[in-house]
Amino acid sequence: MQGFRFPIWLALALLVPVLSAGAWPAAPAPGTPVTDLVIDAVEVTQSIQDLNNSVPLIKGKRTFVRVFAHSTSGLWPTSAQLIIQTGNYYQFLLPIAPGGPLITVRPTYSRLIPSHAFLFELPLAVTLSNTVTLTAQINPALDWHPRDPEETTYANNALAVTVHFDPVAPLHLVIANQPMRVNNATFAATALDLWKSADWLSRAFPVSQFKVIYRTLPVVNALREPAWYGWRLLFPTCEYLQLYLANHAVALYGNPFYPPLHTGFYGLVTDAVGWRRGCAPRGGLLGQFGYIRAGGGPVGSNDWGWDFDGTYADWYSAHEIGHEFGRPHVRGGPGVVKAGCGGEGKAVKHYPNGALGPTLNFSSPDAIFGFDTLKLLLGQNPILSPFSSDVMTYCDYHWVDLYTYTLLKDVFVAGQAQVAAPTAPLGPATTSLIAVLGVLDPATGALSLLPTTVWLAAPSVPPPAPGPYALVFYDGDGDELARHPFTPDALDAGPSPYADADADSAAVAVLVPVVPSATSLQVQGPGGGLLAQVQAGPTAPSVQVIEPNGGEGYTDEVLVAWTASDEDGDPLTFSVEYSPDNGQTWEPVALFITTTQVTLPPDNLPAGDLALIRVTATDGLHAGQDTSNAVFTVANHLPEGQIITPAADLTVAVSQTVAFEARVYDLDLGSLDAELEWISNQDGSLGHGAAFSTADLSLGLHEVTLSAADGIGVYPLDQVIVIVEATPNDLPAPPNQLTAGPELIFIGPTAGAYTATLYLDNLNLGQSLDWEVTPAQPWVQLSAIAGQTPQELTVAAAITPNDFGLHKSLLTFTSPTDAYDPVYLVVIFDNSSWNTPLPFLRR
Repeated sequence: MQGFRFPIWLALALLVPVLSAGAWPAAPAPGTPVTDLVIDAVEVTQSIQDLNNSVPLIKGKRTFVRVFAHSTSGLWPTSAQLIIQTGNYYQFLLPIAPGGPLITVRPTYSRLIPSHAFLFELPLAVTLSNTVTLTAQINPALDWHPRDPEETTYANNALAVTVHFDPVAPLHLVIANQPMRVNNATFAATALDLWKSADWLSRAFPVSQFKVIYRTLPVVNALREPAWYGWRLLFPTCEYLQLYLANHAVALYGNPFYPPLHTGFYGLVTDAVGWRRGCAPRGGLLGQFGYIRAGGGPVGSNDWGWDFDGTYADWYSAHEIGHEFGRPHVRGGPGVVKAGCGGEGKAVKHYPNGALGPTLNFSSPDAIFGFDTLKLLLGQNPILSPFSSDVMTYCDYHWVDLYTYTLLKDVFVAGQAQVAAPTAPLGPATTSLIAVLGVLDPATGALSLLPTTVWLAAPSVPPPAPGPYALVFYDGDGDELARHPFTPDALDAGPSPYADADADSAAVAVLVPVVPSATSLQVQGPGGGLLAQVQAGPTAPSVQVIEPNGGEGYTDEVLVAWTASDEDGDPLTFSVEYSPDNGQTWEPVALFITTTQVTLPPDNLPAGDLALIRVTATDGLHAGQDTSNAVFTVANHLPEGQIITPAADLTVAVSQTVAFEARVYDLDLGSLDAELEWISNQDGSLGHGAAFSTADLSLGLHEVTLSAADGIGVYPLDQVIVIVEATPNDLPAPPNQLTAGPELIFIGPTAGAYTATLYLDNLNLGQSLDWEVTPAQPWVQLSAIAGQTPQELTVAAAITPNDFGLHKSLLTFTSPTDAYDPVYLVVIFDNSSWNTPLPFLRR
């Protein structure tokens, strides 16, 4: 459907303007002042913000401006404009839906309702400036909309704010899919899981660009046991996955680079086989090596009672990746319980009940509200309540709070110098290292080790941080050859929908030099107790690559095969590395292999005409290695992707911002950003980037094509039609559709209020609609169950002080004549604070 954004997502929006019951004001005589419209605040938001604009802004990140105004009396549809000034550059913008081009200015408004504020999106070029002054004007005299209504004064119709944009380096993510086999069936994370694991971070975290690389790990045989909720996954554990990825990161970046501080490694395990919690070491593993930020977590379609978009991969991945970048659990809920909201292990306290900011008073300028661009795209309410929970809690309705947002920004900024100069002062690859990785139960001392692996070419590294544990090498006579004290890394567990106990665990993750004459390696606990032991004969194993061994050409998966032997008869573990450039760089593509062949999927193999395979065999203490005799070829993979914004063909007016966003992936290059170009058949090249916005399209019909360049060719991927009209008066009228909000209504002791106001209106301003409502639960009390827009409703709850817990009810708003689609709201009465006495409520 074409037309200004109304038909696409305003028609679906759950929250739009509303007012007290009654008719619209009668038209006054021309020139007669009837009210005063007062501009109150200009909020500039990218993810979270208060009305003081105290949350820092990031260069190059999608940026929205919400302009709040009230009338001294009456409801008045009117418009606004935004004047942008940076240096000598000026630009005028008109509002976009759901906050324009017209909204109804009213005596009182709610920051939760999108159309209670004028909404502007800044063009991308503006967000690349250091300092920008934004001047908002309400009810201006415009050619297409003269001042209406007439006001008693216009002196309070403008407000200016100056904001700053800070540079933050792109964040790099390696997201690994861990397939599992059970009962001869293979299960893996879906494409949706993979995408959502990165997408949530790009919207919520303080960073503008993400470079994502997807990898597929070799299939493992899953182990599980029955549980009251179905199956509990025993293997692969979260710890196994994040240690696997830590080993991967060491090999990938250890020679000659530090692992970039802006790179996170994250593994996904589907809960289709069984449930198990996620985990990650706070701040990363292997601190002696510059920190390997590795973690893992479950994915699946469980709705957790509140998440209905088909996968929880988004916020759950963000929780564990937050740990990787140093963030602890945040205390949620009104009190401490064994599990669930309020039972986060080793948690710190940010804000009341784990909320987004320091106050839950919606009218306070310090109240933090969230803004989610995905909800904007889907036609849902993009505004998130201060009652939303920080992603580092175990609570529901996740976003990111002010502390987490600000501290993550500090971590990302601190890594910028290292990103600019990633080479590390470790020196050349002159030594061999042994990686000892395992999971420790601090309560019992039980230690489960992954196969120890040897890296034959690595730079020297500092010793591990000393502690009460030690790695000790012995020779065949039992004499001690080397001792390396260390401290295990604590692991933070992710939330569970099944009230699982938050058990403590720790990771043993140490890199130490190989001792060639050693035949035994012990992991010793405090006091010298033996926790684990690796034994091997003195002879290093040998290995020979059979396939590919030179001259082959591949367009899809690659079968790698080899032979190996060990004079001592030790069991061997193999790692497989791939080089697309004749050995200049190597990337691990399979680790901890115990067979002599493995099939590598194409997403693990970037294209190359000078490709090589290298296989390393390890007996736990020593290693042998072989490389393909000659190079082979892996064909170039074409980029694939689509335009996701606009979601359909679009009609706008001159000076309204059009946002373009794409999701494009190249198996050779990873996610694409600067390689993407937006081209109009009328205006030519518009700009570059996976997310781009402009308000400079010329009048007329634009066929906008998304093209991707991969260094070999330029490929058109998708196209969308954008029609630019001269004024908003030329745009198609919005349909008649009931809008209601807020989408989530929080009341009760935890919310600090026992009633709330609901706003009902018609998407088509100035036209009334009949409505009726049906609550799903009898405890919901409404001031009316039928009426006509515009209207305000009061909602309360008939809950006694003894009805502890969280109570939810769906409200369904419908048309008596089926004139529009139903609208759904949710009322949440939170009576978790049982120490807070409830006032008398009617039963």
